[in-house]
Amino acid sequence: TYNPSVVRFGGKFWMFYRSRRRHDPHTGFIGLAESEDGLRWRKVDHPVLAPAIEADRYGCEDPRVIRWRNTFLMTYTGVSGRQGGHFQTHLCIAFSHDGHHWQRRPIVLKTVSRWQTPFFKAAVILPVRWRGKWVMYFTGKLNGWQSAIGCAVSSDLVHWQEATDRPILMPRRGYFDAWVVEVGTCVLGEEGIWLIYNGRDQSSYRVGYALLAREDPMKVLWRCERAILEPCLHWERRGVTPDVTFTAGGIVQWDERWALCYGAADKFVGVAMTNSPSDPTEPKAEQWLSQTLRQFLARFPLPVRWDWTEWVEELRMVAWAAAMEACQLFEEHFGVPKELFVRQRVWNALKDFCRLEWAMQQTVSLDETPQGEEGDRQDWQEQIADEEVAQAIDRCLVRDLVARLPERERLIIERLFWDGDNLTSVAKNLRVSIPRAHQLKEQALARLREWMGKERQTR
Repeated sequence: TYNPSVVRFGGKFWMFYRSRRRHDPHTGFIGLAESEDGLRWRKVDHPVLAPAIEADRYGCEDPRVIRWRNTFLMTYTGVSGRQGGHFQTHLCIAFSHDGHHWQRRPIVLKTVSRWQTPFFKAAVILPVRWRGKWVMYFTGKLNGWQSAIGCAVSSDLVHWQEATDRPILMPRRGYFDAWVVEVGTCVLGEEGIWLIYNGRDQSSYRVGYALLAREDPMKVLWRCERAILEPCLHWERRGVTPDVTFTAGGIVQWDERWALCYGAADKFVGVAMTNSPSDPTEPKAEQWLSQTLRQFLARFPLPVRWDWTEWVEELRMVAWAAAMEACQLFEEHFGVPKELFVRQRVWNALKDFCRLEWAMQQTVSLDETPQGEEGDRQDWQEQIADEEVAQAIDRCLVRDLVARLPERERLIIERLFWDGDNLTSVAKNLRVSIPRAHQLKEQALARLREWMGKERQTR
């Protein structure tokens, strides 16, 4: 019994969980337990979802459930059999009015990203519609064991179209999610969409989060640097699969606190609670953030013709997320007061956001006349003398120029410099020799240098 998804409805908690036969790890069922207080649970004595269709005939795994009006909506992973030595998995969706009897369908997902294989293992649906459509975050396979998170939209919950031409969350070298990122659950808050996800490196599975824009569910505003939940208790470190803390869809509001139910070591179910006194959603912290934002807007040199009224709300979300991150990262040995540490992190995050947005606008219209620090009008060429701003502008140009490269050269650049692959792996994926891959890389870099030189001359 592990990897639960919890919904609170009708005065009680509903826990849908993954289970399997003791001596057969390759069978999967979805069970149900109910509770009035969230601590004492009663199991239903039979699975509520068992293999029944071609897409899940070898197992139903890792449910993620939301409540929409009078219906439970469940996404789960169906296992259909082996192919090439690996089990084939499918995204499936099921509907129920009572939580016990379900109608199911395999999900049809049309992708535009360059996923290595049609291997999709997990999905969670946003509990509100966006522009009249459903939004789904899903996990897809990249290279080898690596996976990433993509986003898709649908009008009928069965036929889905990928919303972007690349994954929205990728593994990060040197972090807790260096190899794998897999969707967990999502919560809609005032700050935006909190996407809780699972990350894996060479040692263990941990839980992290990213903040997405409410008005654009594909836009990542912030991403944690450290895991918020990791294996440390003996029953999290020992089990069928050691060193695993994994969330599927188990976050609910419990009185005035948040409870995250999670699977441990592919054997147990645990719960973690949070009610941090440093949470910036508290009125005092919210007031402090608003004051910091006003000070920032008064002091940071902004372009004259840039209307900032439309950006204030997004800046507030950036500040809020930065404060959360700073509270999480703060340690006494930094040798600075906590308030100063948090303030500096917030300030830097706001500057990075403003510079990037400003640089993107300047690449579209180079005739803007920014305002200098002393209030005088400043020439654009002088403004970009700031090395960080110039680098941000160059990054925006490079993205556009890379898209113009021939197909193989573009793939080489994207996988080497954006995805963090090595040349051997890229050569294997493109089915070329390593010397040929090196030649393609040098050709691409030569083109980019030439194009960048011409772009800079036009400035």
